[in-house]
Amino acid sequence: MGRCTVRRRTALDFCGLLAAAVALFAAAFPGKGFADGAERAVRVGVWDNPPIVFRDAAGRHAGIAIDVLEQIARAEGWELVYEHAPWGELLERMERGEIDLLTGIGYSAERAGRFVFTGESLIGNWGVVYKGRGLPIASPLDLANRRVAFMRNAIHSDAFADLLRRFQVRFTALYTDSYEDALKAVATGAADAAVVNRVFGTMHAHRYAVDITGIVFNPVYVHYAGHAGTAGLVARIDGHLARLKAQPDSPYYASLERWLTEHEVRAPTWLPAAIAGGALALTLVGGGAWLLRMQVQRRTRELALRSNELEAAIEQRREAQERLKHFALYDALTGLPNRASFLERFPVFVAEPERQKSRAAVLFIDIDHLKTVNESLGHAAGDELIRAVAERLRACLRANDSIFRFGGDEFLVAANQIHSIGDAEAVASRLLRSLKQPVDIAGRPVYASASIGIAVYPDDETTVEGLLKCADAAMYHAKEHGRNRYQLYRSGLIDAVVERLDIDTRLRQALERAELTLHYQPIVALADGRVIGTEALIRWNDPEHGLMRPDVFIPHAERSGAIVPVGAWVLSEACRQAIAWHQDSPEPLSVSVNVSARQFQEPNFVGTVEQALVDSGLPPSRLQLEITEGLLLVVNINVADTLHALKRLGVRLSIDDFGTGYSSLAYLKQLPIDVLKIDRSFVAGIPERMDDAQIATTIITMAHGLGLRVVAEGIETERQVHFLREHGCDYGQGYFIARPLPEKEIARWFPKDHHWRAAQN
Repeated sequence: MGRCTVRRRTALDFCGLLAAAVALFAAAFPGKGFADGAERAVRVGVWDNPPIVFRDAAGRHAGIAIDVLEQIARAEGWELVYEHAPWGELLERMERGEIDLLTGIGYSAERAGRFVFTGESLIGNWGVVYKGRGLPIASPLDLANRRVAFMRNAIHSDAFADLLRRFQVRFTALYTDSYEDALKAVATGAADAAVVNRVFGTMHAHRYAVDITGIVFNPVYVHYAGHAGTAGLVARIDGHLARLKAQPDSPYYASLERWLTEHEVRAPTWLPAAIAGGALALTLVGGGAWLLRMQVQRRTRELALRSNELEAAIEQRREAQERLKHFALYDALTGLPNRASFLERFPVFVAEPERQKSRAAVLFIDIDHLKTVNESLGHAAGDELIRAVAERLRACLRANDSIFRFGGDEFLVAANQIHSIGDAEAVASRLLRSLKQPVDIAGRPVYASASIGIAVYPDDETTVEGLLKCADAAMYHAKEHGRNRYQLYRSGLIDAVVERLDIDTRLRQALERAELTLHYQPIVALADGRVIGTEALIRWNDPEHGLMRPDVFIPHAERSGAIVPVGAWVLSEACRQAIAWHQDSPEPLSVSVNVSARQFQEPNFVGTVEQALVDSGLPPSRLQLEITEGLLLVVNINVADTLHALKRLGVRLSIDDFGTGYSSLAYLKQLPIDVLKIDRSFVAGIPERMDDAQIATTIITMAHGLGLRVVAEGIETERQVHFLREHGCDYGQGYFIARPLPEKEIARWFPKDHHWRAAQN
């Protein structure tokens, strides 16, 4: 990174509306002395958050917020009375009306309900994480069981703590009164990591023995804010701030230049993620012997010897029968009882609840992503993971519960003494918690999670076959709705399983019957309306259900493995169509194809892409592969190698739905990514929703800083086009531009000069 560069931001429409609303409120209910500009002392809450606001060595208050506020106060004839206190205390005093104005407060919906904000922001900011020197911290998962320093009541602190909880990362929070104290805690070893804002870290982190991580989060804008009684004051400040920001040579930009260019920004060091874990091994013990009888009398020695030999033969036969029975009823890999054992014990299992008129529960457990471990690390690693998981599950059960391995990645827990549904849910929660920490497989940390289906006896079923069918259906529902969770059986889930199996069967036949087709949605350059390509979107013309969208059948294809042949067909067909446009178009058009994580696990995926290019004759630079952001969570050497191999072919790579999952600048710098696609959920709210607008503009800024292009998905209004274009978004697609169209219709849609006219409005 070079020196900080200050650029003028265009105010968000939402901010303008908010400012207007505040102004109307002030006009209707003017605060004393503020509506008419009369002189009055203004009590200003200040705190240490350099370079936005702070108290310098001489005890004077300084910073960007102070420079701008004093400029406004001189124009209005106000006397500023500064009241310095910790941030949390200032928030409480503001709510009590003991101060009139807060400087440098980050906007959030929750705070907007408590305070009156200026519509114009003072500066943009986001949260970053710093770590102790040499510590292997590059993602939120690396903070498990570590100490994290937070500033009390800071918006970034609350946001990052919530993020860690969503990732189910256990950590120890150390709260400080300032960002400076948070960094000091890391430098002195009192904490392993600290959460600060981007501006503070950029200006001051170099003073401490800390390193920046690749973790960025929670883009916000910093404002001035007051309470209901000082709404007029806030409105007048907002008007001045808007005028200052509209003048490139104003004191506002001079202050930014002064405070943001004092220090060189130090380039971060990106460290690979390394997560430590532990594994437990299961030891099988067996054995037995027999004792030879003592020969008592010499005359009967031969008879006794023969008797002993006969008894030995009988014992050997008995032991062999016991071993055969054990093999029939127990799993050889884990030593756990198996499915046959559960079926044999079922009458005993349900006898107690029948006698006591209570309940029992069976919990069907499926270990998520075991196939991925087998394919990437080998079956020996998969066996080691199964043994470790079995031990963890067994260790967290109650005294009367039993666990069985049904084979492959499936286990079953039989739980007695279930007095309420909550008891069964508590068992499931303990099972899930036992798998949170990684398992060390050949020196590599591997995370295991599970999908659990619960069926209750006698509520759901009374037969063993019925209970297993109900629990299995509930498990599949849990797996389809995010994995790493449990699901109670409810009526209709079995029908859903039957329907899913039916879809899987018909989907495999759809390729042979030519029922699959591609629709294409244009992608345009927002600056000049130039059509630069299309995204290929699969549709299934199912004889029974008509034209089906991909969100209906693609999850089934990924789970069943049918996505591999279906994905290969999509690649081949999209390349074939793109070369036809390439030959007929006045300028070359690209085609974007979505690729699932399951396809990336195929050993010959790169060969499949290369074959599609060779067969069609499409130049590799005209093909763009879109991968989901979730794939970044499971980046391993195989995924990285595949991405780099595709890049060597000349194919362009993009991250789809960026911002909805876990985003790390470290991964973006390490991997050969060309494009980020802003998810439609953020585009839908702009420009009206400030949160969505902030996220969109932050993604655009960060992407351009990394040399990446940006595509906005789901554009549906002209205002969205104008907003995205004004903030530098490169490309866009959505219904406002064009809906996905079949091959013949998309050819007719293309303008003759390949420029989309509506973009010029």
